[in-house]
Amino acid sequence: DHGAYPHVEQARVPLLVKLPKGTDAGTADGRLVSLIDIAPTALAMASLQALPDAEGVSLRQSGVLHPSLSAESSHCKRIDVLPCSPHGGAGKVVAVRTSALTLVSEPRGKAEQETLYHRGADPKEWMPEKMLKEGVAYEHLRAVRLDRRARDYPPLPGLETGPVDPELE
Repeated sequence: DHGAYPHVEQARVPLLVKLPKGTDAGTADGRLVSLIDIAPTALAMASLQALPDAEGVSLRQSGVLHPSLSAESSHCKRIDVLPCSPHGGAGKVVAVRTSALTLVSEPRGKAEQETLYHRGADPKEWMPEKMLKEGVAYEHLRAVRLDRRARDYPPLPGLETGPVDPELE
């Protein structure tokens, strides 16, 4: 779990890839990628058949890999780790990133607080701007938000909660 918010400092995981024989050494790729792209990339590099129904794509492809990607807060799950209101998926903070924008939606009672960041001018997502209510990124944010708000996270079967053994802390 990465934290209570899906902002870049908690959700972004740098991906470093060392290709054989120094191929593309020292280059950087600013495209949107996801952890779901690792297996398809490794399989393609090994000249093996792609996984059926895999959502990820090989990073060796040219062009845009993902027009947008979503992230969500790690709280409001099956185990109460961080305070969450409302409980379950309805309490999750969700974000959608494109190559240019980050849109964040945070539940506030029965409403949403939506925030926009321009990734080029504000890569650390510190300076929110007026929210856009249109475009591909906003439509993706709306779809992700509806999906997360509808999810129920029942307790894990057989999970016993109780006092934590001080020696394990």
